[in-house]
Amino acid sequence: TLLKLWTVNTRFVFIYTVRQFLTEIRSFDQEYPGGVREYIRKCRDLLDKSSKGVNPFDGWTPSVLFLFSFHIGSANDDVEFNTTEYHQLEKEGLEELTHCGFILIAGGLGERLGYHGIKVGLPIETFSYLTYLNWYIKKILAIQHRSKDPNCHLPFAIMTSENNNEMYFYSSSFIAEGELSQEQNYFGMPPDQVYVTMQNCIPAVRNIQGEIACDPSGHIIRKPHGHGDIHLCLYRVRSFRIAHRKDKIIDQWVEKYDLNRIIFFQDTNTMSFHTMPSVIAISTRNNAHMVSTCVKRRPHEQVFTLLFFFT
Repeated sequence: TLLKLWTVNTRFVFIYTVRQFLTEIRSFDQEYPGGVREYIRKCRDLLDKSSKGVNPFDGWTPSVLFLFSFHIGSANDDVEFNTTEYHQLEKEGLEELTHCGFILIAGGLGERLGYHGIKVGLPIETFSYLTYLNWYIKKILAIQHRSKDPNCHLPFAIMTSENNNEMYFYSSSFIAEGELSQEQNYFGMPPDQVYVTMQNCIPAVRNIQGEIACDPSGHIIRKPHGHGDIHLCLYRVRSFRIAHRKDKIIDQWVEKYDLNRIIFFQDTNTMSFHTMPSVIAISTRNNAHMVSTCVKRRPHEQVFTLLFFFT
């Protein structure tokens, strides 16, 4: 009955709005593991538990993670910074780093800092205005140069997001945006070593029933997802690469590079490169599947920390 009262223009807008919604929801259904049904099921489950005050950690007890001990000489010791043992770890790790791939998690913007470009476009110092991204690439190339293999090439992947992906390529500004434009020649790194994969935003929901939120034009309102998306992005078929070839990044790396490990680091954390050699040596000595690095937390300090949960 309502449709009979609508003008031609209104019907056109309605059809366009529905088409827009169906196109976007179909695309998300194909990308999300389990599709839209699984996403809605998770949303409803989490929102229901949240509304009832359910604590997901009930029954679990947190504990401080244990420190690694290393067999050095004839004793097991905790290694202190700037000691002979520490420098030995660095020496071992520098060689192992030449068999690592590097992945930068960089889907955010610098809005909280009063900056509207990509965070890796910020300068790390104010003398030369060297940006984070430039600095990271210089470090990776320096590690590559140390390799005993003259043909060593280390891959570098970047996870962007829908909010900032275009800023990496399509702006001419050197400091703020367009950091990986071809005019900058990727800061000296060959383009075929640089891989970019875009993290998709996910649909927002309107209520506890998990109804998808849309704007008046039919576009789905989307929100950023977590850093854990990097694993999906690395393995999915439609991962985007600078060379515009839609191949799986991990499959390419296994086939093309001599890698033993992958290192993940965040967008504005230059300090991580200072600890990488020692961390890689620790990983090698312990044959560890995964090693995390963090700053030691003082009691009552309001910073994130790593915990071990047990029942």
